[in-house]
This record gives sequence, structure tokens and C-alpha cells, in this order.
Amino acid sequence: MLVERVFGQARSRAERVRGRRSRTTKDLGRAAGVHKRPKRRNVNGRRGQYAPAARERVKFAPIRSHPLFRFGTRWLSLLALGAAIWMLMQLRSGLDFQMLEIDIDGAYYMNPSRIRSIAGIIGKQSFQVDPAEIEKNLEAHPEIASAEVVLQWPNQISIKVEERLPVLEWNDAGSSWLISSEGIAYLRRGSPPELNRVHSMDKVLRIGDPLEPVIDPTVVNAALQLKAIIGDGQDLFFDREHGLGFQDANGWMAYFGTDGDMEFKIRAYSNIVEALLQTRYPVSLVSVENLSAPYYR
Repeated sequence: MLVERVFGQARSRAERVRGRRSRTTKDLGRAAGVHKRPKRRNVNGRRGQYAPAARERVKFAPIRSHPLFRFGTRWLSLLALGAAIWMLMQLRSGLDFQMLEIDIDGAYYMNPSRIRSIAGIIGKQSFQVDPAEIEKNLEAHPEIASAEVVLQWPNQISIKVEERLPVLEWNDAGSSWLISSEGIAYLRRGSPPELNRVHSMDKVLRIGDPLEPVIDPTVVNAALQLKAIIGDGQDLFFDREHGLGFQDANGWMAYFGTDGDMEFKIRAYSNIVEALLQTRYPVSLVSVENLSAPYYR
């Protein structure tokens, strides 16, 4: 053959037949139970064909989806925050919400200026005022039995107090106190009207908690009864041993204790005085503390 003549390679017939057979393809058929996977679509050509247009869409898409200004919930939150800050500044600095006047009702013995000082709200803004706290501060003073504070928008406030009225003026070894019917004492301030006076040479009032009684209320009640009987011309005296009494015009001290019916005691005392004036016996003290055992000395 030509190849053998050109390259000088000698081949037999059998070898040439085997060579031709090895180059032919064999169709072995489809195996049982094996599914042939579908061929993948060739999109390379299509992708390459439209690649410039796709690149153009990608280039302009960010501009359409992200504009330079968009009004959303964050802007609403910022506007709400700014409005709240402005409102707080107006409330803090505006005169429309500032407490300048206080309407006070029920003050008789107490000076209204002292009530304003205790309240301590002049110059404050209305949102800084706590009516419950003002009531608590006022009721912590023994002169005030109860207080009611009403706040009206924007800057009006009214305070209504119920005073603990004094019934006695007690001179406790040089210290003057006003005593209520419950036995609660507080210092004399200003010039209250004339009250029944009681004098004690020694300190007998238990001064401590301003809202606790300094003396038994029965002593206060007995002093009022006795003073109503003897009249306003004489002051009462208090002695730890003998109780309440007064100095008689005849020169001796008359004592009536701290309880009991003062009217019956005065009648018994009058009988003793008549007997003493008849005998002209020198006397320095007459005691009717106990109706069943009065005495004099």
C-alpha cells in the first residue's frame, strides 16, 4: 500500500482488519431501569447575545431603586422628636404654664404667705407641681389639720386648708404655745385673738413630734370648763401635783385637779370659802381636786 511504501511499515491483512474494527462506534443500546438525564440548554449563546443589554439594565437599576430623597418612617420619627423637644422647651420657658398666683381658702390664724412658702411652687411650671406632695407638706405642720390642693390647666392652683384651731395659750415656763382641743401644740406666730391662758412654773408640755399631743386632751377640756365658770378676769395655773387652779382674791391658791365635773367642784369650793371667811383662818391653799376629800391648809 501507499503508507507502507512511503513509511516502510509492513502490515498484514489481519492487522488492517482489526484496525478498522477498532475505529467503528458500537451502539450498545439503553440499559434497563436507567433514565437518561435531559441535556442542558445551551444558553451561552443567548447570554452572550444579550449581554450588553443586561449590563445596561444593571447599570441604571440602582438609580431607580435608591432615589436621592425618600420620605419614610424615619423622617416621621425625626419630626415627632423635634415637635416633642419644642413642646418641652415651651413648657419650661413659657409664662403661660408658670405658677405665679395661689388661691388660698380657709386660712384664719395662719398667714397666707406662710402657706405659700410651705407649698413652694411659686415660679415653677405646672407640670412640675404635684398636688399630693403639697398636701402632704402642708399637713406635716401642726397648724393644719387637712389640706386640699386643686391644679387647673394651665397655671391655676387653689389650696383649701382646715386649720387646727387653738383653744388655749399655754405659757410653759416662759415658752408660749398654742394648744388645740386635741392637745397638739404649735408656736405662736403673729397676733391671734385673745385665748384662755394657762401658766405653769415648770415645763409640763411633752414637746416632740409636732403631730403628737403634748398634754392629755382631758386636761385641756377641764381648763376650758373651769375658765368658762370663773370668767375672763383670771388666768389659770397648772401644777404637777394639784392640777389646774387659780389665785383667789382672798390671797390663797385654789386647785381643782385635771378631770371631773368642774361645776360641782366650784360649788363645793364656794361653801369652803364661806366657812373660811367666817372663821378667818389663815389659808394658803384650798384643794377640791377630789370632791370626796377636799382640804385646805
